[in-house]
Amino acid sequence: MSDEQTATSDRPAPKLPLGSTAPGTWTSPNGAELAYRAEAAWMALRDDDDEPVADIFSASYTADEAGPSRPVTFVQWLSMT
Repeated sequence: MSDEQTATSDRPAPKLPLGSTAPGTWTSPNGAELAYRAEAAWMALRDDDDEPVADIFSASYTADEAGPSRPVTFVQWLSMT
């Protein structure tokens, strides 16, 4: 959060944006199709006193007909300080 967004006694803390989901289909060069769902979401990280200390944005793509479990995670760190 920036200084402008920091909560004060007379102003409530800002709320995180709502997430969103959407279906999609990826078509390979040979014409095979893979149906998937894309999801964008925000999560607040909190300290031991339950105060927000950071906001995280995530985007995930999940195949509708997933085979064996194969979790994949991509992480990008952006520091605004």
